[in-house]
Amino acid sequence: MQNKIFRLSGLFLLAVIFSTGLMFAFTELPRLADQWLQTNIETPHSDPAYDAVRHELFFDAYAISLIGFICLGVILFFIILGFATHKTGWALAGSVGLFLPVFATFAHSMFYLAGLGLFNVILFPFLDISLALVDLGKVVLVPYWILIWLLGLFNWYAHDFIVYAFMLIGAFIFILGVFTWFQTRYSKTNVATSWIYRYSRHPQYLGWIIWSYGLMLYGPSLNQMKRSWGWNGTLPWLLSTLVIIGICLLEEIKMQKKAGKTCRVYRNRTPFLVPLPALLNKIISAPMRLVIRKQHPETKKQAGVVVALYAIIFMGLSLFWVDLACQ
Repeated sequence: MQNKIFRLSGLFLLAVIFSTGLMFAFTELPRLADQWLQTNIETPHSDPAYDAVRHELFFDAYAISLIGFICLGVILFFIILGFATHKTGWALAGSVGLFLPVFATFAHSMFYLAGLGLFNVILFPFLDISLALVDLGKVVLVPYWILIWLLGLFNWYAHDFIVYAFMLIGAFIFILGVFTWFQTRYSKTNVATSWIYRYSRHPQYLGWIIWSYGLMLYGPSLNQMKRSWGWNGTLPWLLSTLVIIGICLLEEIKMQKKAGKTCRVYRNRTPFLVPLPALLNKIISAPMRLVIRKQHPETKKQAGVVVALYAIIFMGLSLFWVDLACQ
């Protein structure tokens, strides 16, 4: 009994160290990048609306638009390669690349392109078409708006509380997921089904999504700061999250081939990411079932179609909201 408690405590401590280190690195590395960029590249520190000439010279000197197209092309190549080859590491790298502009929104000391603002470069291909395209992820703010409204009924503007609550809850779920995965690997079991895996088939990804949502909310666009300090990070967060969900689908297809019946039984009794009422789950999954004619994607092509489908749906809902707000 003591040996079991000691083993579980050791695995949990290892999970905490791993998770904390990963999240720290994910926020610390951009800070170091910001410091290096501000030291070595003379980026514009003012709104282009007030200093158009300087921004135009900077764009021409560094071929910023071309760099943006190249970066976005590389990111999309990684994602497509990951889905085409079933190598989720490539798709995960693409997801991280899509997420980078989120960091541009919470560097409070920067302006338009200074330091981390350069991470917005992958959004420039969208901006060449229309500025409104960067708002095509705003539908993801609905949970935040609902919480703000509910807590506002008690005369509490709870922005900071909501931000840190999402980040802490996400980190906790991620740690439990890593701990359970470590325990499963230690016991040499093919499929993790215990602890938090009883309530979510992908708790690490769920924890990461919730944690990164809090990180996205931390952006200055929700703190009533100048728009020139960076666009909101909703579109990068939405696209990055959809790629992560696609990675979950790819991993399930791989596990289905590896574990067979065990995986099917587990999948049928355990929610994909979040435990939801049956009716709500049917509503959310209805577009997928309508398009691929199956309860779950069974090939990498179907997984890619599902990701693209929900990207269109969420961006379409965001477009409706943007158009409605402009009336």
